[in-house]
Amino acid sequence: MKEKFEDYFVKFFPFVLTLITVVVGLIEFNKGQKANADSRDYQFNMQILSKFKETQQKVYSETMGLVGYLSSSTAEFKSQKYKDSFNRLNQIYWVDLAAVQSHGVDSALIYFKNDLDNLIANDFRNIDAKELQLQGHANDVAEAIRKSSMDWSLPGGLVGLNGSPTGKGK
Repeated sequence: MKEKFEDYFVKFFPFVLTLITVVVGLIEFNKGQKANADSRDYQFNMQILSKFKETQQKVYSETMGLVGYLSSSTAEFKSQKYKDSFNRLNQIYWVDLAAVQSHGVDSALIYFKNDLDNLIANDFRNIDAKELQLQGHANDVAEAIRKSSMDWSLPGGLVGLNGSPTGKGK
């Protein structure tokens, strides 16, 4: 009987060892594939985030240029440049900023726009009393933009093609 056990052992041990090696190899291969997929997902998300931040910075830069000009050049309110700048700020507010702004930028810009809208509606009659307030709101917009620019998350998060926050399914 001892010989038979050794014969079976000699015959089946390489097979069992090969089977264990294949199973361990498959497990490690699957781990590697998952790591590669996670790395691709991360790289893809970073590409999206980088493009978003690039677009956000362009819109924020133009917005701050307009806010700075409109708040510091109130004496020019009748000039075509001032009117064009005001119209461009409205266009940016309703179109371009909607896709990239955070809540803080939106709130600060609303206060700035309300002050400016009131000044324009009253033909800048109370500018002496309101100019510091307008410039204060312009500073608040700058601070909100700076804070939003430093935040490397997407407003509302990254939503995948299937509508889930991570894109992996529900």
